[in-house]
Amino acid sequence: MNEYRTIARMGWIIGICIILIPFSITALAGIAPGVALALIGSTLLIEYGAVLPGLALGVHPVLLVVVMTSIASGVILFSLELFDFFSARSEKVSRFLERVQGSRAGRLIHRYGVWGLVPGIIIAGFYICPALAWVFAWERRISVAIMLGGFILSTIVILLLSLGVMTIFL
Repeated sequence: MNEYRTIARMGWIIGICIILIPFSITALAGIAPGVALALIGSTLLIEYGAVLPGLALGVHPVLLVVVMTSIASGVILFSLELFDFFSARSEKVSRFLERVQGSRAGRLIHRYGVWGLVPGIIIAGFYICPALAWVFAWERRISVAIMLGGFILSTIVILLLSLGVMTIFL
């Protein structure tokens, strides 16, 4: 029964964060559903780089950041739920986790690593960092907040570079 709840939770995460919120926000802003779908697809494919197609499609920068953050949060939360689902069902995964967390490198990364998610999300993206946070058993709320903060930071930097604002400082 717990498996079904996990699967249902994953479905709700996808439905709300990746579909409902982006389409609702863009519909309220008067943006065509095709543009919203393009923004969702490009965010899923090129993550924070989706700022460029979003701006090219005429999406307001603030809306762009909000929609992309919603999609990123959906991917991060879905990934963590998916990892929990598979670890509960697989003895091999459970043994792997015990081995990694008990290793010397695992203890070192566990001590300093949660803050490594900020550059990690910029370099590796929101598909890899949830796996790292899950493997090293970092506090879920903190790691999700740090990953989303890093994603928002990188999105805003790319947005400012795209708009030419950063040329003032460079």
